[in-house]
Amino acid sequence: MTGLGEVSQNQTRYISVFDSLRAFAVLGVFVAHLNFFAGTGLEFGYHMLSYARFGVDFFFVLSGFVLAMNYSQKFRKGFALKDYLAFVIKRIKKIYPVYLAVIIYGVARFIIKGNYILVAEITKKLIASIVLLQSAVPFQGWATAFSGATWFLSCIFVLYLVTPLVLKKTKKTTVKRTYINTIIIFIAFNVVYMCFHMMQYYKFPNLNLSLVYSSPYINIFPFLLGINCYLFFETQINHTKTTNRINSAEFIVSIGTVCWCLISETVTMPVIITYNINMLISICLISVFAYQEGKVTKLLNNKAMLSLGEISFEFYLTHYLIVTDIYEILSKRFSFTEAGMVAFAIAAFIVTYILSKTLHSLLKK
Repeated sequence: MTGLGEVSQNQTRYISVFDSLRAFAVLGVFVAHLNFFAGTGLEFGYHMLSYARFGVDFFFVLSGFVLAMNYSQKFRKGFALKDYLAFVIKRIKKIYPVYLAVIIYGVARFIIKGNYILVAEITKKLIASIVLLQSAVPFQGWATAFSGATWFLSCIFVLYLVTPLVLKKTKKTTVKRTYINTIIIFIAFNVVYMCFHMMQYYKFPNLNLSLVYSSPYINIFPFLLGINCYLFFETQINHTKTTNRINSAEFIVSIGTVCWCLISETVTMPVIITYNINMLISICLISVFAYQEGKVTKLLNNKAMLSLGEISFEFYLTHYLIVTDIYEILSKRFSFTEAGMVAFAIAAFIVTYILSKTLHSLLKK
């Protein structure tokens, strides 16, 4: 067994294979933003490898699981205001330095491109972005005002704010109860999604994709699934699992995940179906790999995947600017062939990795 049940509430729990899964997820997001491959002979392969929506949904589910794993014991007993503030401040310190740098860069780019004349609009969006609340504003262009990637951090921050309140309501439960919770969360997600979908497409078109994609009002559901996933894991910690069963489960879930990621962006289906499958696969992945005992876990726990997973936060925030801005600058000077596009993608990955590694090292000091 993993021994997680023996860790005290004052220690940070760590499951190394989750870093490898983060690496897998962030790679899909990175490829998805290489949209210059669209319309070329490489388009089909590009779509097969650009499983961004799955990666994002997985990050939300995993965030819920990890926070519940590390804070459920503490917040279940209730908490004072100082405990709540200490939790929020700790989370802000972790994400804010790189986030703020990206926002500053985004504002500078916004002004350089001549958008400075929209002073009032920029000011409002900038204030919302500085306080990490832009994703909570359900209008077109707010969540991604200065970068296409920062909406996710804003969304996660809003979910951080409610995490202690949610965890206060949790308690050790039964397997049956976690199954019921899962069904309730899925039903609630689908009802809310359909309501938002009808609102933005039939009543309020200026809401754009904010409600059904980049808002905490919809992404709280995969986050809650992650918390519930940990409650299920709690019920299993002291149960004996044979190595063969874990190996089989890891293999089946891994194959299913890879197959889904390869087809999810190439097969036309309602978006709501895609979301449901993404969340279902995410909770299966996390539930199985949390034991850290199978052969696939050992395969994933290699230095390359762990290294990328460790810097996945910095990689996610910086890759979008490098991919979009540098390509935009170069494409004005040069005509890219398909081979040139592939070379640029590889170079962008390397530059992003080095920058992310540097930022991660600086922030750890």
